[in-house]
Amino acid sequence: AEVRDLGAILVWPSSMTWVGAETVTSLIEAHGVDRDLVLLPTWQGQTGWPVLIPLTRLTELEGTTPDRPPSLVIGDLIERAPSRTLDLGDPGVLHDVGTARSDLPPYEGPPDPPAGHTHEWGDDVVAEADLPSPAG
Repeated sequence: AEVRDLGAILVWPSSMTWVGAETVTSLIEAHGVDRDLVLLPTWQGQTGWPVLIPLTRLTELEGTTPDRPPSLVIGDLIERAPSRTLDLGDPGVLHDVGTARSDLPPYEGPPDPPAGHTHEWGDDVVAEADLPSPAG
């Protein structure tokens, strides 16, 4: 099958098994707002995985050798390309497969909308059904 409209890739070490689905969708949503930034998720101020790299930035990886660890490759990339960190409240961006699920800190979720806006999904349904607003 042909892939169309691909704008970015996720660099995601296979040992990072606890990343939440919401983290991935938040990275993709934030990419839709600014398609030129490398996006790095954080948890409690520490940068983690996966890293979203716009296809427009792949040329900045030319010359990278396969023996370099992913963390160094990403470090080199963000020295040359514009980037943004996103606090997504997901401890899974830092804790790898060596952490038992029972030992994972709780998922907090993003403190702010990653793409800078809130969704009004369902507001029209509430209005059409003449229901009270969930907020009040």
